[in-house]
Amino acid sequence: VVGKEDVAGFASSHGLSIEEAAREVRYRFLFQQAEQHHALGVAVGHNADDQVETVLMHLLRGSGLDGLRGMSVYSLPHAWSASIPLLRPLLGVWREEILAHLAEHHLQPNQDASNLDTRYFRNRLRHELVPHLEALKPGARQHIWRMSELLREEAAVLDIQVEAAWQTCCRETGTGFVAFDASRLQAEPLATQRRLVLRGISRLNHGLRDIDYAAVE
Repeated sequence: VVGKEDVAGFASSHGLSIEEAAREVRYRFLFQQAEQHHALGVAVGHNADDQVETVLMHLLRGSGLDGLRGMSVYSLPHAWSASIPLLRPLLGVWREEILAHLAEHHLQPNQDASNLDTRYFRNRLRHELVPHLEALKPGARQHIWRMSELLREEAAVLDIQVEAAWQTCCRETGTGFVAFDASRLQAEPLATQRRLVLRGISRLNHGLRDIDYAAVE
């Protein structure tokens, strides 16, 4: 078990927020356990409400298409392992459906008290912004969730095009660098250029998240 002091120390030493540090420490622990026990995957409990919150977080931070498609059901490779997949089997199930199932079967979930603390950005979205959006437009959660599904499907098509452009434009990769053929890169549509830059950044630092518009430009 990792205490608050450990998370705070990790956050300070790595220049992360408490939220990001807690996430990093949690996933590192899970994948260390998965490797130790030869697990075939790590399944986490993110649900449809979490997906909506994630999309809103990325939207408010100025994310592009990758952020707006939200979390994936299956991820490999990712920041914590190149061989053990990260699975999110409940992304299509709403929180109230999960709680209703637990109540029906007389199961008591273990609630993390920090999920009620609105000092954290995600919690403010969960307890303040999302209910406000639902009051303004009933069904807002479902619309946002459906948008992320559509964008994920469209992004998959774009990924195929970007892969072909990568083969054409990327001259060489190595430790600490990615080299592009400038003339071929500039001949690509601007949206493809941006995604090639994002892919290059990911090659250099796979765990880097929330790369904003200004950085890519």
